[in-house]
Amino acid sequence: MADFSFLDAICGDDRDVVEEDHIQPNLTSSILNAVQAPHAVLDVPENAPPWVARDRLRLNCVRLLARQGVFSRALTNALGKKPPRAHAAALVAHALLDAKARRTSGELERRMSSLVHDGAFDGGPCDLLHVLRPLAQKRRTPKRACSMVAVRCVGARRALVAVQGPSNGPEPTAMDLRFDFEVRYCGRTSIARGVSGAFLKRSLSLILTRELAELLRADPDSHGRVGKLCAVSSPIDKACRSRQPEAPSIAGRVIARRLQSLHRATAVLLRAYSPMLLEEVLQLDPDRVWREEEPRVARLLEAGDAKSKVLYLVDERWLATWRAWAFWSPPKPSDGVPETKGGDPELPPVPPGPLSSSRLKSDGLKLGADYRAVGPSLYAYLVLCHGGDGVRLPRARGAVDLYALPAEQAPCVAASVVAAFVSRRARLRRKPAPPPKPPPPPRVEEDESDADETTCFGGQRQREPGSVEMGELPTLSPLHDALPPRGDASDAEWP
Repeated sequence: MADFSFLDAICGDDRDVVEEDHIQPNLTSSILNAVQAPHAVLDVPENAPPWVARDRLRLNCVRLLARQGVFSRALTNALGKKPPRAHAAALVAHALLDAKARRTSGELERRMSSLVHDGAFDGGPCDLLHVLRPLAQKRRTPKRACSMVAVRCVGARRALVAVQGPSNGPEPTAMDLRFDFEVRYCGRTSIARGVSGAFLKRSLSLILTRELAELLRADPDSHGRVGKLCAVSSPIDKACRSRQPEAPSIAGRVIARRLQSLHRATAVLLRAYSPMLLEEVLQLDPDRVWREEEPRVARLLEAGDAKSKVLYLVDERWLATWRAWAFWSPPKPSDGVPETKGGDPELPPVPPGPLSSSRLKSDGLKLGADYRAVGPSLYAYLVLCHGGDGVRLPRARGAVDLYALPAEQAPCVAASVVAAFVSRRARLRRKPAPPPKPPPPPRVEEDESDADETTCFGGQRQREPGSVEMGELPTLSPLHDALPPRGDASDAEWP
């Protein structure tokens, strides 16, 4: 892996202190189009709130994933008539619309070339999926994060801090830095304020020695190269010694790029994330974002699977646990929730864990009470995020019964390992010259012309096939009573 250029692209080298004046405008036509007309790229009104642009970004990612075969290819047309936009252009448009709501779009446009150079809009649509497990924890820990992270320094300053000295006499002081990082995580923007240089040194050292020990055992060469991203002492110490007023800003930009690259490197190499990096350094709450994001993606997938001829049976107990976790909201003071022993009503329930079909082996089980039927895209998404036992129960739409004959599996979940697409990039990039692969067998596209409008969940769909607006769902839908209205408190809390 030492000669492989992918790690060079992610980890960079020691020459990552680049002045903005040295960066030439190298924007592609799609990004320039997104800069000039972000509303047209995401197809949102000019005065739309930030969560509307986030919905469109999420929709664009889902349609791109359908094109790649991760989900059913029918989703590309079922969720929109226009072709999906390039992922980088959609990211740029969303960032500009979000900055416009914050009244900082001018600064973002001015720094667009440097942000593109720093990789703020790199990645792919699969970065939206919460499939990364936490490092230094058990593999089956019910915690997940996504790869869609961009970090930039929006403030840097020098500060005098007290240091440990003799008990008597004046208290000694030392020069340190304070940074403010703007973090865009899964379409949400937040500010990590007042991150000290000493805290960064200590935290990244712990990440290297504790959380990245798994990478050291698996690939020492990659560990050494990723470890350079944790070395922030040099730019911080240089900025503290320098008398130039712009030195802290330059160091902040270097550190922001390294934090962003560190998260992406662990995502690609280990399909994992650093809890210390996201939660303590960048001051994010990945568990909350996962809980808020998953039902929104699930609703899109359920709408796209409305005409799928193949459905998958899922244990209703597991779905009930999933709904209690995904649609949980903290109780309001006016609700008068009594205190309970053994639990805190302010804390959300735990995720449901791996999807299991072991209970669906008894006799006399009924649809709606003991199990439900979900579309192939939604089923693949749940297995990707939560894992599964490998037992699949596909049934034809016209014969959704546990005791009916199995149907042929849908293309998006027919692979032996459903999550193979996430690690495919890492496997291919580990090889300097991958051997040619045999051509894949032709896939039969789903015929939508004669699909039944009546769902197996009961009732009629109350929307047009091409609409993406989610109305009232059928009573037996796995997502019934799912999302609160648009613009709810959870969206308002995330600007």
